[in-house]
Amino acid sequence: MRPSCSTSFKAMMQHKSFSASMNHTFTYAAQWTEKIRRVTIGRSLSSDVNVKIAFFEPTILAVPEDQLRKFLDREPALAEYRFTLSSIRRNAPHMLPASEQALLDKFQPEIADWQDDLYQQVIAATAFGTVQTPPGPLDVLRQRDLIATNVDGRVREEGQRSATTDLLASAISSL
Repeated sequence: MRPSCSTSFKAMMQHKSFSASMNHTFTYAAQWTEKIRRVTIGRSLSSDVNVKIAFFEPTILAVPEDQLRKFLDREPALAEYRFTLSSIRRNAPHMLPASEQALLDKFQPEIADWQDDLYQQVIAATAFGTVQTPPGPLDVLRQRDLIATNVDGRVREEGQRSATTDLLASAISSL
């Protein structure tokens, strides 16, 4: 018995919808992987900067209120910093002593930024495969942007499937 035209059309639309969804998912994942890489670099720099400027807030708090007000009144160029300076003073009761804050800032990457390191370790330990294309194989990890933007939907679908399967297999094997 031959399937009806409407049954064939529904099956085709379901496949097309699935394929479009996979294409979108893979492109989205590739974009987010790049954003995560940039954030990792940014957090590392942020921690380094925090260590270097840990002296700033305690120094501002050490200036008596009336003297700070005189500085602000006398020097018009400081006006743009008035809100920041008043915020530092407003937050003073919630701040650690300078030595403790400097220590906390020094250990910030180990305390709060471990997720990015774990992600990088998992990615490094995962044996991602390749996707075959007419010009040749593409590495699922290193050439994900080429896979995500490939004109052939099957290449994008296989790239997404391979990346997901390889990552899942790596996670299961590490348990």
